[in-house]
Amino acid sequence: MRVSFEWLKDYVDIDVSPEELAEKLTMAGLSVEGLEYVGDDIDKVVVGVIRELKQHPNADKLLVAEVEVGEGKKLTLISGAPNQKEGAKVAVALPGAVLPGGVKIEEVEFRGITSQGMLCSEEELGLADHSAGIMILPSDAPLGQDIRDYLGLRDVILEVELTANRPDCYSMLGVAREVAAILGKKVKYPAIDYPEEDKATTDVLKVEVVDEDLCPRYMAKVLTDVTVGESPLWLKKRLIAAGMRPINNVVDITNYVLLEQNQPLHAFDYDKLTGGSLIIRRADSGEELMTLDDQNRSLNDEMLVIADTKKPVCLAGVMGGANSEVDQNTRTIALESAWFNPVSIRRTGRNLGLRSEASARFERGINPANVPVALDRAAQLMVELCGAKALKGAVDIYSNPEPEVVIDLDLDYVNGLLGTDLSAERVEEVLTALPEFELTPQGAGKWRVKVPAYRRDISVQADLVEEVARLIGYDSIPATLPAAPEVVGLLSPAQQKVEKIRDVLVGAGLSEISTYSLDNERRYRRLNLDELLENKVDLVVPLSEDHRFMRTSLLPSILETLSFNYNRGHRDLSLFELGRTYVFQDDEELPVQDQHLALALMGRRDEESWYSQGREVDFYDLKGLVELVFEELGLTGVRYEPGGDTAPYHPGRNAAVYWQDQLVGRFGELHPEIAKDFDFAVPVLVGELNVEKLVQAQKPAVSFRPLPKFPASRKDIAVVVSEEVPAAAVQDKIRELAGEFLEDLKLFDYFTGPQIGEGKKSLAFSMLIRHPGRTLTDQEIASVIGRVAEGLKTSLGAVLRG
Repeated sequence: MRVSFEWLKDYVDIDVSPEELAEKLTMAGLSVEGLEYVGDDIDKVVVGVIRELKQHPNADKLLVAEVEVGEGKKLTLISGAPNQKEGAKVAVALPGAVLPGGVKIEEVEFRGITSQGMLCSEEELGLADHSAGIMILPSDAPLGQDIRDYLGLRDVILEVELTANRPDCYSMLGVAREVAAILGKKVKYPAIDYPEEDKATTDVLKVEVVDEDLCPRYMAKVLTDVTVGESPLWLKKRLIAAGMRPINNVVDITNYVLLEQNQPLHAFDYDKLTGGSLIIRRADSGEELMTLDDQNRSLNDEMLVIADTKKPVCLAGVMGGANSEVDQNTRTIALESAWFNPVSIRRTGRNLGLRSEASARFERGINPANVPVALDRAAQLMVELCGAKALKGAVDIYSNPEPEVVIDLDLDYVNGLLGTDLSAERVEEVLTALPEFELTPQGAGKWRVKVPAYRRDISVQADLVEEVARLIGYDSIPATLPAAPEVVGLLSPAQQKVEKIRDVLVGAGLSEISTYSLDNERRYRRLNLDELLENKVDLVVPLSEDHRFMRTSLLPSILETLSFNYNRGHRDLSLFELGRTYVFQDDEELPVQDQHLALALMGRRDEESWYSQGREVDFYDLKGLVELVFEELGLTGVRYEPGGDTAPYHPGRNAAVYWQDQLVGRFGELHPEIAKDFDFAVPVLVGELNVEKLVQAQKPAVSFRPLPKFPASRKDIAVVVSEEVPAAAVQDKIRELAGEFLEDLKLFDYFTGPQIGEGKKSLAFSMLIRHPGRTLTDQEIASVIGRVAEGLKTSLGAVLRG
């Protein structure tokens, strides 16, 4: 923000130089990025008076003026300006003068007569974008005085870099409050007083707020007999210093109050409002409005507009409509001052690609208590500068006023947080220096602090401590090491298990990634994961369209990472991510934040070499990684079942993972349609496990048994079952039927084909059977095998293969 040093002195007595003030503001948290010295680009321009004026003998459109510039010195100047007249005080650029933009003025011959300088216009002095003639000064302007001193063009502009948490400082009064607190001064608020007519605003203007959620407060006032014209020089100078272009007195006043009060205003031509009404409502989808920049805007039903009884006349908080614009014929104005929903304003501006000084302030948040102050300030200036008559009172719709912010502050808390030994008197001195803060003692070293409405960034005790730190100076806080306990902090058991997962996956050759916890609906719908959007945690003020809510799954981000690398030529990747997801469950007030593990394999498992093309990754590579995780955690009782048609997986190549009969994850090959959408031309396998319960689980107690003294017998059994029967179900049944003597069981062969029969599969298992106290006989072993075969036939319809 551009802060004029001279303008700032209207609100606070400053007894330091601009350079010193810049240093103090920076140390207090308002970073001053630079200083601009205004007026240094003008030299040798003085006040003169036209003593004689005559026609140029060789040019019909030029006049020759004899101009006195002080101390009896006279110059001959030639100009074609239409408003020259004898006796007029003017701004004269002497030979050798320099004007804004580096323009140098020298003596020049015009058709036989030498012009010894130039008569300057406001445009040439940098005070206007366009001028129709030369600048005519008041008759009491001192002859020969430097024009910079007479017009007050000497100034220093402080370029202040503001942070998002200090919207109050996007105004001259906001910065003045900071300066007053730093220098120990009082703020001089502008006196607001103006006459009002007997007729009331409510007699001629009807206001209705339909959507109060988007417009919590709306005020309007009517002014009649307005004369639209040029603004006075002092007003134009201040707008130019702030980086704004003067337009006319009405518009300039609304911009001036915006800069002074941090309250955007808008002036409607009252006579252009159908029905004398202002209706604050959501736009109808497809409704159109021509804005002041001559662009026809198509609106949707999420945008807030100000309308009359027939049409929208303003895009609320963003830009006015051309159909209600103030022009030279305007005589009656409906002046608006309002508090609009910041999220609504930001979304409207972003959707339309439209941003203004007003919308920038509404987006950051304004002070609703200042809405009537700014309205009265603008009305006062219009009465003074536009000859307006203000109708009595104003419309004020404010159904749900914001509660006051009151905070209890404790001296021990202040010193404990800052590591200082400040006295109660010093803390009280600092806080009372903050304009409009009210302190009520509550005992020794305790206060109740009423926070003014303009400080919307202060809501808790720590915020007040920050104010104390800023004003005593961060450099005055002693550097101390924080007190630390003698015992070094350790990872919790759950955190240790997460580290184990990380270590074992890195050891298996995977690379860890870390992605944003914020996501958007587009990425979930791309994976057909719409159901995961039902209980998401939305951001009140999204950072961008790509970061609208807290993620509910890690799959979208790990697939985006694969895609990013694939498109840059990295097509053989093994990745994992450990992170939290955020989901509302049941009637919980806060979302559940479970730790999840995402896995992703793409391309080839082995690098290509002279002896091998490298094997592509498949379902079993990913399953092996899942098994590795459970093995590292020491968890047993894991069951895998076909996942079926579950997004975003291939319907026949994915599995659901169960532990203690609870679904803890899924993994498998990416669905072909989704892979095509990503333009993947290599195998892609992904999976996600909810490891929250896994890392919280108690690891089974380790048991030991003596080395076996008796030999074991290994027997193979092959059975034919329906393809719908999972191998895991057959394994579980064999363990149940074989009993305690079964020491180990492995599936070593899987076969399908015409020899087996349609819809059938052959499974071959290796069984290791041993008795701990003796050698089993052949009959006993045969009995176990027979029992298993008969049980499989009865329960699963299995047929023993020969």
